[in-house]
Amino acid sequence: MVRQTIKHHKERGENMSDHHNSNPPIYRCPQCGDEHQSRCIGDEYCEKCIELMLPKELTLEEAKNLKHGDIIHQTSFFNSDATCRRWKVNGKVKTWKTDPSRIEIPLKHGMYVYGTLTHYNIDSFHLPENCQNPKKA
Repeated sequence: MVRQTIKHHKERGENMSDHHNSNPPIYRCPQCGDEHQSRCIGDEYCEKCIELMLPKELTLEEAKNLKHGDIIHQTSFFNSDATCRRWKVNGKVKTWKTDPSRIEIPLKHGMYVYGTLTHYNIDSFHLPENCQNPKKA
């Protein structure tokens, strides 16, 4: 693999020592227009815009106020139509008196998939009104 990389750069007329010491190219963010440096070609957006595009995470208080039948979205998984994966609250919110930060909420997705929202994975979910996906469901 390394030989192929070196051969590729020599064919392009690049010197390998200059290649790794050179400054990375400057990219323009298509969202805000600011310029930023990135070594990875896949990084199109600046960190400021990426933060704005991410949905606001579900808070502990919002999770405790969920009722049976409410819909929440999962941030990191998408349906085939590019919308956020939707989960339905399938039972009562379980809380602990001895540990107020601990919760368990039964969830259902589709016909056969069940899961549990806990204090460990609460950052993976958001409310539909906080969804930043342009194809909101």
